[in-house]
Amino acid sequence: MRNMFLKWLLFFIVIAFAVTFVATYSLQTHYANEHAEQLIGLNLVDVKKQLALNARNVAILRKHVAENGLAKARALAHILALSPAAATDGVRLVELLRVLGVDEINVADGRGILVGSTEPRFVGYDMGSAAQSAFFMPLLTDPKLELLQDPQPIGFDARTLMQYAGVPRRDGPGFVQVGYRSESFRQTMNLVDPRKTIFGLRVGAKGVVMICENNHIISVDDSSWLGSNLESHGIPTQRLKGAQKGKFTAVVRGVPSLCLFEHLNGYTIIGTLPKNEMYVNRNAMCMQMIVFNLVLFAMVFVLISTLVQRVVISGIYKVNSSLEKITQGDLEEKVRVDANEEFVMLSNGINTMVSAMKQAMAEVARRLDAELEFASAIQHASLPSVFPPYPDRRDVEIFAAMHTAKEVGGDFYDFFLIDGTHLALVMADVSGKGIPAALFMMTSKTMLKNYAEAGLSPAQVFNDTNRHLCANNEAGMFVTAFLGILDTDTGVLSYVNAGHNPPYLRRVGGRFEALALTSGFVLAGLDDQIYEQDEVQLRPGDTLFMYTDGVTEAQNAALELYSEERLERCLARWQNEQGVEALIHLVERDIETFAAGADRADDITMLAITYCGNAAGSAEATETPAAGLEPAAAAPGMSELVVPAALSALPAVQEFVLGVMLSHGDCPPVVQNQLELVVEELFVNIAHYAYAPGQGEATLRCGVMGAPPELVMQFIDSGRPYNPLDKADPDVDASLAEREIGGLGIYIVKNTMDAVEYEYRDGRNILTIRKKLITAEPPTSAADGLDGRGQA
Repeated sequence: MRNMFLKWLLFFIVIAFAVTFVATYSLQTHYANEHAEQLIGLNLVDVKKQLALNARNVAILRKHVAENGLAKARALAHILALSPAAATDGVRLVELLRVLGVDEINVADGRGILVGSTEPRFVGYDMGSAAQSAFFMPLLTDPKLELLQDPQPIGFDARTLMQYAGVPRRDGPGFVQVGYRSESFRQTMNLVDPRKTIFGLRVGAKGVVMICENNHIISVDDSSWLGSNLESHGIPTQRLKGAQKGKFTAVVRGVPSLCLFEHLNGYTIIGTLPKNEMYVNRNAMCMQMIVFNLVLFAMVFVLISTLVQRVVISGIYKVNSSLEKITQGDLEEKVRVDANEEFVMLSNGINTMVSAMKQAMAEVARRLDAELEFASAIQHASLPSVFPPYPDRRDVEIFAAMHTAKEVGGDFYDFFLIDGTHLALVMADVSGKGIPAALFMMTSKTMLKNYAEAGLSPAQVFNDTNRHLCANNEAGMFVTAFLGILDTDTGVLSYVNAGHNPPYLRRVGGRFEALALTSGFVLAGLDDQIYEQDEVQLRPGDTLFMYTDGVTEAQNAALELYSEERLERCLARWQNEQGVEALIHLVERDIETFAAGADRADDITMLAITYCGNAAGSAEATETPAAGLEPAAAAPGMSELVVPAALSALPAVQEFVLGVMLSHGDCPPVVQNQLELVVEELFVNIAHYAYAPGQGEATLRCGVMGAPPELVMQFIDSGRPYNPLDKADPDVDASLAEREIGGLGIYIVKNTMDAVEYEYRDGRNILTIRKKLITAEPPTSAADGLDGRGQA
């Protein structure tokens, strides 16, 4: 332990040293960067001031040149007013060049044609013929106008750069010009040109300040840099774009340097400072800190390690010696370390804890037995246990059994009548063991039953149950489940699965096979899970066997699993006439024989049901039929109308159906409109095609049944056999020209009704449709009350 403590102490001291060094290094680097930026920035400010001064001087010079040029032009106009003949006298005009101190004189008449010039080749030139010379044409119309033109190529010869000033003539129409060649004002501007200015500025010992134009150096202290491109010195010109000023790092002449730049009046001012010069002071400070901290932390390490060894570690060794005996099961051992007050308190605390531990272990053992017993009681009390459950019904035969493991799990089964013709079947397995699993089982079972009894489809029952379980699932538990709703009249089993073992279905005269299904994710796993349901048509004598994984995962002493293969071989030995109770007992005995006395690790739960068919149903079941109506006569609760299969009978058919709907008294207008459209479509099809070209009768049966209320209609005729459901749906997205004729009516029927079924029996076409008149919603009170019952 001492070595480990010393390692950790050394580790923390090294970390402290590293943190101190990094903090010092970072802080000094920050200060060095700030100082370098300030130093370069001050030099840039000096250059900016010099450039600003040059700009002001340039403006003054330009103003002086402008005023001087216009003054000389006015003087020329005055001279020509006194001596008009001189306007066309080239010799006199040349003399005036020296008098006025200009490089060129031009005289234009009232049409803008040069009549006199110090350049004989210009005489006769039309001033309006070129953009440069046409600049002065407004002088012909405004006698008070005076114009000064910036230096530019003349219109007569683009190779000659001149600056002109012009004023109207005083001796008549026209104007006069005086001009300066580029050399005249270029010499003046050179006096304030930054290229001619050597600033003599340096940043630190080796840094530089430079002025650039078009990425070329035009002014710098080191003349060897003049005229060169920035890229040749390692300064990336791309970094100078996009901002008025900024900073970056570059390798300037092979030396990493900090660079600051700023654009001003068409120039770019750049200052650089090598980084090795920037960080001289930082490096010196860091070296001093390293030496100081090494000495300081070495002293701290020695002092702390010595103190801890004497005060703490020796006492810990004694405590550990006693704790080792306690952990080996010697709960009579007492810790006695009195080196200081803290160890005395620790010793007393450990001794008290050991005493409490002995009491707690005994209490836990007692409570665990009670919890397992209570959880088992919860499981069994909530499950149907009286068989046969419906002694007055002969349409189904049901039997179920559950054997809990020593460590109680969360298996459960359930079955209940939703109404007189719909039987719900549930098989589920909750994750976890003990009381939490039993309580979660109760919550899940209650939710499934409440939503199913509300008239929802199996898929919607799972969707709503899943959302509610996810919303109150802090323990992270989940449920695998299978739910089937059997229509005892028709034998149609609608079912949905959430990660549970597929049930086995045995057809009459066949063998048990796994039921084909679409398996969704477990309940309480994902709150946005959408479940899909499937359907299978049961015939009288078909048997469904449901179970949990405790059946196939039962183990023997060799830890072998019972497996699905053994289960299938066992199921194959059962015969229908033995009954479903015999089927359950057969599987129980086979598992017991396989396990050979080994303890059960999980609950074993099974449910079997044989569908006997509606012909054997009870009186209660036939009083409120919902499906499977016999064509020979209308079932109780159904009205019947027989009419000729002709269009003339359509009003009577519509009035008949409307009367049945209104007798219910609660049919939404949208549902009523849909039903009227469907009745018309189906009856018109019978009238047109069932007996053509002959005649015959059509029978319509209609009634409102069940809870929630559902309208059931049957269209029966003895015409040629025809199943409209076999016709492919039309392409509703195609244009009218592209779409095939026909098929749209039955497409509307299938998409507006809740169910559409066809059969051909006893020489008759029988088309049955169903439509819920009121959409059932799960009762709020039931959903709100689930947690209360589940936590009782």
